[in-house]
Amino acid sequence: MAVSRRVCIVDDDDAVRISLRRLLEAYDFETTSYASGIDFLSHHRCDEFKCLILDIKLPGLDILSHLRGVTRENTPIVVITAQGDQDLKQRVFTAGASAFLDKPFEAETLIAIVEQLVAG
Repeated sequence: MAVSRRVCIVDDDDAVRISLRRLLEAYDFETTSYASGIDFLSHHRCDEFKCLILDIKLPGLDILSHLRGVTRENTPIVVITAQGDQDLKQRVFTAGASAFLDKPFEAETLIAIVEQLVAG
């Protein structure tokens, strides 16, 4: 499958990771997933995926900052969280996120965002 349809998921919640993977694959995305930021950072290659979905309750801002320092500046990153507020949202966008979603979110909303980001 073309890199343009590859999405990486980083979330420590097994159920969320599995649900996101199934959802994205139902829309013809190829997925790779990791249960921790450390696992992701030690195994990923930025040219292997087009978009990253990152749970911010991990040491997410650290991962986000690290990615922006070592990967392509244009790699879209969708941050998801169950504990969002305006301050966190601002910090996430300052750190380089492309989109921010509060859990729970509508599946269609996530798919629309990912479709837009991988197309751009």
